[in-house]
Amino acid sequence: MSVSILSHRARVLGLAGLVVVMDAGAQTVKTPDKIDPATLVAPEREGMVLVPTGEFKMGSATTDQWADNDEFPQRIVAVPAFYIDELEVSNLEYKRFIDAVNWKPPPPWTDRVYPHGSEFLPVTDVTWWDACAYAQWAGKRLPTEIEWEKAARGTDARRFPWGDEFSADRANDSQSLMPAGSYPNGVSPYGVFDMSGNVAEWTATPYEPYPHPEAVLPTDFGGTSGNRPMEEIAPPASPPPKSNVKIKKNDPRLRFFTVEMLQDTRPRVYRGGSYNSYARFLRCAQRQKEDPNGRWQNLGFRCAADVTPAPAPAPAPKSAPTPSPGTGAGEAR
Repeated sequence: MSVSILSHRARVLGLAGLVVVMDAGAQTVKTPDKIDPATLVAPEREGMVLVPTGEFKMGSATTDQWADNDEFPQRIVAVPAFYIDELEVSNLEYKRFIDAVNWKPPPPWTDRVYPHGSEFLPVTDVTWWDACAYAQWAGKRLPTEIEWEKAARGTDARRFPWGDEFSADRANDSQSLMPAGSYPNGVSPYGVFDMSGNVAEWTATPYEPYPHPEAVLPTDFGGTSGNRPMEEIAPPASPPPKSNVKIKKNDPRLRFFTVEMLQDTRPRVYRGGSYNSYARFLRCAQRQKEDPNGRWQNLGFRCAADVTPAPAPAPAPKSAPTPSPGTGAGEAR
């Protein structure tokens, strides 16, 4: 199945009445041959794809010369199924949100309106709080760092959404922002667009180094057994640090967050690299962090959602047994 990029974007954004004008050379979007789209797009989650339950390899191999230390160790992680947006959240979608809840617009906007002609560009200059508030308003959430990486690379530990080698025609690192979905050849194994380049994307996860197993020595040397599972060896995630940050009673964020949430100032992970990143920063395993109050012209987001199990079908009513001949009601044996 293939559709024009513009009509695909209109469908994802729910713009049923949009008039799309295409020239003869319009690019087309091809869904990945390996995956049946019918198994990915859930009817109740228009514009999102389903990433199925399963394990994947997270992090970078030690043989990857582009990898940073915080990408190690590479390990197998089990992830429950979830939905993730096909496209990054656009200016048009974000405009609906700020109008609906009277939210402060991004600084580059004028009179609460995005620059002319940029409706399909990914929204940028948004804080982590802005992204989370939008997601709540939309009935979604931000993806965790683990979910983001699985959606980007699939299960085979590829370095980029399309494979192990960088290709400039598959990701936007052209020094200028492009409409979401402009690089159809760079979709992830699950059919997610722009997981490499265009805008970097906030995740829900506070930044921490990956857990490293402790050194394990043979018991003959006073060491511990090497048979313990990873969750018993790795240190637990750190709790939010105590904070003296003062939150004003009229802080508009209190419509979406508690005071305790707003006092959690740990850096948050963002992923994917952007239009002004070198290729090494566009790898699926590459990690970056930023203060949740930070905003940048190359940083946006997309949303995720939990998979709600379908209700079990009601049991069929029990039918009355068919009377045997000669034993019907009112008849004596």
